[in-house]
Amino acid sequence: EKFGLIFLYPGFVEARAMHALYTTNYSIAMQSANHLSDISILAGNNFYSGLSHRIKGTIFYHREDFKQAFSEAKKALKILTRHPRGDIHLFLAKKLLGLILLNQKKFKQAEKELTQALNYFTQFSSTLSQAETSAALGLVMWNNKMENRAEEYITKAIQNAETEGYDHFIIMGPRDFTRALLLKTIFDNNNSSQYIQSLISLKYAQYAQAEIQSLLLLPWVIKRREVKNNLKQFFSYTLPKLRIETFGEFRVFKERKNLQEIQWQGSKPKLLLKSIIIHGKTDIPKEILMEDIWPESSEESGEKKFKINLHRLRKALEPDVKKEFGYFYVKLENGFVSLDPELVSTDIDDFLYLKNKGKKNENKNMIDKALSFYKKAADLYHGDCFCEEPYADWIAQKRDDLKMKYIDILQNQAKLYSRNREKEKSVSCLKKIIQVDPVMESAYQHLMITYADLGMRNSAIQTYKLCKETIKKEIGTEPDVKTIKIYNTIKQLKK
Repeated sequence: EKFGLIFLYPGFVEARAMHALYTTNYSIAMQSANHLSDISILAGNNFYSGLSHRIKGTIFYHREDFKQAFSEAKKALKILTRHPRGDIHLFLAKKLLGLILLNQKKFKQAEKELTQALNYFTQFSSTLSQAETSAALGLVMWNNKMENRAEEYITKAIQNAETEGYDHFIIMGPRDFTRALLLKTIFDNNNSSQYIQSLISLKYAQYAQAEIQSLLLLPWVIKRREVKNNLKQFFSYTLPKLRIETFGEFRVFKERKNLQEIQWQGSKPKLLLKSIIIHGKTDIPKEILMEDIWPESSEESGEKKFKINLHRLRKALEPDVKKEFGYFYVKLENGFVSLDPELVSTDIDDFLYLKNKGKKNENKNMIDKALSFYKKAADLYHGDCFCEEPYADWIAQKRDDLKMKYIDILQNQAKLYSRNREKEKSVSCLKKIIQVDPVMESAYQHLMITYADLGMRNSAIQTYKLCKETIKKEIGTEPDVKTIKIYNTIKQLKK
């Protein structure tokens, strides 16, 4: 009451420093740490100076400047050891020092500091700090060739972290945390942990690649197939996703960058990829692909061309292949070719998924949800599938099928918008159908009726005239009886 919120302020500065650290804004983190040092001088309380040094040590540790980190951690310990109310901060500093010593390969000293910290955090039931310190001790044991003890510490740490949903620790840097996650998968040989998978793929991919590479240097890892396969699975989580667009313009995006023409080494690797997509992406007999692209070649010649262009396709998508694992994006197993469904997505997949979701919601009479899914599906259709390949017969059927599905979506949208009394939106959908298929008479019919309902008699009449001209020009016939009847009815309406 006397001092207001003044005593909360240093805690706020500490929190600000740690937040900046976690978001890798190291300059802000260092400014906040220096501010704590200023507060220490102004308040005449060197406790805040101890916090300042601990935070600076953590910053240098995260930046992997272990010499500076060691110096700051020692300064923090010297101050906090003498402070009567700094126990938890003292042992946080000990944990920090242990992690720094681990990275300096001073494993015996690291074990001493971390063991003292773990005993303290266990006594006070601090789950987060227990898990972090236990993971750090596990890394020390691993480096000391004490695999059994390493497994005990790390398994317990990661299990606790998963139970509590931690995606990082208080002090431990991302590289050490990633190493602990990967060791957990080796110890229990469980590559199905959704927790570890999501962390590695979404947050720690850049660290996981390097750590997996270092683990592969261990002779016993190479000899144990199940461990190598496990690491291969987790390595795949670190790879960037491929996004393939087929509607309107064929484009392949990797890390949001469009693959350039020079990377393809010719047109045939691209054709091979298109054929894989056309035939469903998974478990396609290579003979089908060869028949699409080299129909005139002999079996021996076709096989040779297939191998050459499969290699070029793989190199275009994955130029930095790891020889220990092979290619990930395009797989060839027992004569069957597949794209990895976890790494490769196409606009066709999304288009069909959204269309089906729209239909399911329409069947449940959930009109707004159905319209939302239909709109998202329609927005993906920027033009005919693989329109740059007009003479490839093996593409034509799929292209026509997708076009009809797009028209079906637009028809469903128009119908539901009319039911929702949003007739202007219905008009827009019907016009798109006519653009895609200029001789679809049912679209003209519905458009004429919708214009009439909106009181737009002249627009309805003009639509009939357009229909008549287009059908005459394209297929040499007159509009059918139903179309003429609608037109005559509209003509009789008052202007």
